[in-house]
Amino acid sequence: MDELLPISLIILIASLIQSTAGFGFALLAVPLLTLFMPMTDVVPVIVMLSTVTNVFVAWEQRKSLKIREILPLLIAGTAGIPLGVWGLKNFDQELLKTLVGFIIFSTSAALFFDWKISFRRKGLSLITAGLLSGVLGGSLSMSGPPIILFLTNESYDKNSFRANLTFYGIITNIFALAAFAMGGILTSAAGQTALMGCLPLFIGTAGGIGLSRKLGEVSFKRGILVLLALMGVITAVKGIGGLGR
Repeated sequence: MDELLPISLIILIASLIQSTAGFGFALLAVPLLTLFMPMTDVVPVIVMLSTVTNVFVAWEQRKSLKIREILPLLIAGTAGIPLGVWGLKNFDQELLKTLVGFIIFSTSAALFFDWKISFRRKGLSLITAGLLSGVLGGSLSMSGPPIILFLTNESYDKNSFRANLTFYGIITNIFALAAFAMGGILTSAAGQTALMGCLPLFIGTAGGIGLSRKLGEVSFKRGILVLLALMGVITAVKGIGGLGR
């Protein structure tokens, strides 16, 4: 019960950011929740809760969804999930935290400075992004960064970006949860934490959907990216510090 308030607050803020910007739930929540829970519990909790948030956002943006364009991403993403689940079960927890920090920082920096890559073979880049996303989703609940960077690189408009990203998240999260169950990672403790987080999740999601219609998108996203980058550095440093213990 002592951890109920901070965990609920983390979930509320993460869902607020996710539903406003279309990304950020796992990037914000994972490093903070690991202060209170082991990574093997944090990952399934984040996947369960982010799925709920994605359903709301995807429904709101359903008219902008382009399923055919992200189908290769979905296929490759689901294929990479089992490898990620294996990594979650077998890799050192501090190593995973270090990887989390690096991913958060590098993704935030790439988005902040609007870095883009000219792909010569779009099909290959789709499969690569999907596979990497699946591995990260299964191991760290962070399937988003490769897809975020790919969609940003393709210059999707705001609504299409949010619709495709959240729909992708729903499908791959469902496969990830099935893999967690088969791998014995989907525990009752994780389920109870996710259930406890539903109320703050709904509050944050409702607030974020409203904010997305009012706030200046560019300035808001840049502020979030600076915050995430800072969190990434702190998480990576803590992870590296724990590797020698």
